[in-house]
Amino acid sequence: MAGNYWESTHYKVWMKVTKEEVEKANIKQGYSPTELMRLKIYWAHWISVLGQSLNIRQRVTLTAVVFFKRFYLTKSFREFHPALVGAACVLLAAKTEEIGDVRPERVLKHLQQKPLLGRMSSSRSDIMAKFPSKCTVAQLTEYEYFVLEGIRCDLIIYHGLDELQEMVVDSRINEDCRAAVWFIRSDTKYTDVCLLYHPHIINIACIYLAAFYKERIDEKLTEWFENLHSPSVNHSERDRRNPGGRGGPSGGGNEKEPEEGDILVKVGKVVQAMLEMYDQ
Repeated sequence: MAGNYWESTHYKVWMKVTKEEVEKANIKQGYSPTELMRLKIYWAHWISVLGQSLNIRQRVTLTAVVFFKRFYLTKSFREFHPALVGAACVLLAAKTEEIGDVRPERVLKHLQQKPLLGRMSSSRSDIMAKFPSKCTVAQLTEYEYFVLEGIRCDLIIYHGLDELQEMVVDSRINEDCRAAVWFIRSDTKYTDVCLLYHPHIINIACIYLAAFYKERIDEKLTEWFENLHSPSVNHSERDRRNPGGRGGPSGGGNEKEPEEGDILVKVGKVVQAMLEMYDQ
């Protein structure tokens, strides 16, 4: 597993995806923006429920959702059944995160005996269909290869969950807010922010949203956010100089060029995407 986010394909390949490219891929799916957002929320939740029922960690579920979203940047919902893709993504994520007891036979038997969400009421019920009852282990394995091809075999995903814990401590928010931070971080899987923003940007946005909802944005927290402008505490640039330090993806590596753009502007865009999702 690569130890440096800034040297990984997550950053070098997939963080080069622009918002315009994501929007273009969305248009090709043939759904309205509202329909597509609800589809993505539905299938991210489907994957999450599958992960919970298999008793796998949140990190595995988040990785599976990223695989799912990357796959449908170039593939069609109508051409590749989302339930099969979702199950294949969970299998690949379990292998990537080294969870050894998640096998195709177990996933398939589980899904066929315990349908997850059933059929949702929608004008697009063909896409909301539950897991195909006649699916075989061979077919599910074949979908793993489809997903691998679709995501270019780039399996290493950085979520920055360990660094989020350090950010939470550094920001000095109270226990009530801390619980909300993790709840909101889990909810980011329902949006496309994982395709567009670095993990530390998403983490900062989660801290802001938690403090906002709990009405805990005081002078100290405001100062913490404002200090993110400073190169001395800039999470992105600091991690490029010292990738093993606090505030960003972990791992070793050499110093990189400073990141362009204002951190808080990007944080604001993540916050906006989260609020739009919560309105659905």
